Amino acid sequence: LLLVVTTVSAFHAPLLTLPHNMALSARKVTSVGIIGCGAAGLATAKSFQDVFRLLNMTYVGDSSPEATGGFYDMDVFEKEGSLGGVWDYNERIEAKSALSSTKSIPMYSSLRTNLPREIMSYPSLPWSSLPTSSGASYITHSEVGDYLKHYGKVMGVRKYVRFNCEVRLVDWDGSEGNGEVNEERKIKVTYAGGEGSAETTKTYDHVIVCNGHYSLPSIPSNLRCIADRFDPSNAFHSISYDSGERGRYEGKTV
Repeated sequence: LLLVVTTVSAFHAPLLTLPHNMALSARKVTSVGIIGCGAAGLATAKSFQDVFRLLNMTYVGDSSPEATGGFYDMDVFEKEGSLGGVWDYNERIEAKSALSSTKSIPMYSSLRTNLPREIMSYPSLPWSSLPTSSGASYITHSEVGDYLKHYGKVMGVRKYVRFNCEVRLVDWDGSEGNGEVNEERKIKVTYAGGEGSAETTKTYDHVIVCNGHYSLPSIPSNLRCIADRFDPSNAFHSISYDSGERGRYEGKTV
């Protein structure tokens, strides 16, 4: 199984609740790889953890004795040093040049949610459980980030996360075969644990892609409409914007 989960669906449990028999098919599923540790990745890891526990299986990284259902393995690959995905705002991010940016998220320092937190929380963890909760309905990005980190801790899924780990390739393990679906085939994930580090490949029964779609700005290849009307050095993709740069835009028409 190769499944893609978006951030939009991450906070809604019915879309991520896995049937108890999902881990039982032609063979028993014992390994899962999850790419991305934002809202979607966290919920996916928790859902699989619930299924494995219902099957009385023990995580290979735990020191507890083996349960009657055997062992399971699960990795969540996160290229940053902390969880939260798009909500993990980094104040050191800044634009370097026109139409390019070192920012990998569209977050900016003064952002508040455009949805009330009451409909953003996971059903299994009310927002009021967050020790640093402000009590407001429309909250800052930092509170959302704190809530996601709190969720990862309370639900016990942090132990699965491989931080500073970038996935380089996802492919079928073994030969191409005749093109037919083969439930026995595993999926291999090639990753590196930091810049300059050697690549490692590991195989899984299931791989779920939860890396979002906000990291690469979509910039038209033909910018003639901008060049004809504006100074190209004043053309920026919105991902490069941050509240600390308000002076650049004050008194100007955007």
